[in-house]
Amino acid sequence: MTLFTLNLSDRAVREVFLRASRQGQTVDEFVGDLLEDALSLEENQESHVAAQLSDDDVRAMADYMLSPEEQARLDDLLVVNREGSLTAYQQAELDRLMRLYHEGTIRKSIGWAEAVRRGLRNPPPL
Repeated sequence: MTLFTLNLSDRAVREVFLRASRQGQTVDEFVGDLLEDALSLEENQESHVAAQLSDDDVRAMADYMLSPEEQARLDDLLVVNREGSLTAYQQAELDRLMRLYHEGTIRKSIGWAEAVRRGLRNPPPL
């Protein structure tokens, strides 16, 4: 479990407390469930979009990778991060690249699932 801090308006905080109470949940449980549901919905929408793509587009989605330049920069920033000497600018750049990597990994997995469903690829060995 990871601690995550949010800055919310007073109105949003009141609404979160009210809805969590109505559902018999703690605020942490309510917000966690809300975020998980939203992320799941987004992934399901991407899966629906993938089903509409051409076979070539599905293959391209399944083959997604960061560009060589992005991957090299990400690797460099991760080294600096491990050393504990990132500047604020480098931290923002690392966050952006990690977001790209994460989103790309999700899209890649959706592309793979669609490619396997269509018979364009064999499932990877377990």
